[in-house]
Amino acid sequence: MLSMHTIGEEMTMTAMPTTHADHVLRDEPLFTVDEVAAMYRIERSTVVRRITTGQLPAIRVGADGPYRIYESDARRLAKPATPAA
Repeated sequence: MLSMHTIGEEMTMTAMPTTHADHVLRDEPLFTVDEVAAMYRIERSTVVRRITTGQLPAIRVGADGPYRIYESDARRLAKPATPAA
């Protein structure tokens, strides 16, 4: 995703990291890291670790802002992992 910034009269574009490519198209509630941790009674650090390792898709509000997790992604935490065949 790109973000446009105006510096004086000059326009610049910078890449903004995201962990979920289609976040703009989804019409569902977003949860904070703390809300997801409370829902599943797990530590906040566990939620953040799952986001940073790619196990839990999330978006960031701003370049260095807080994470937000879509409801459907948060609900997948409750489902047990499927064992490898």
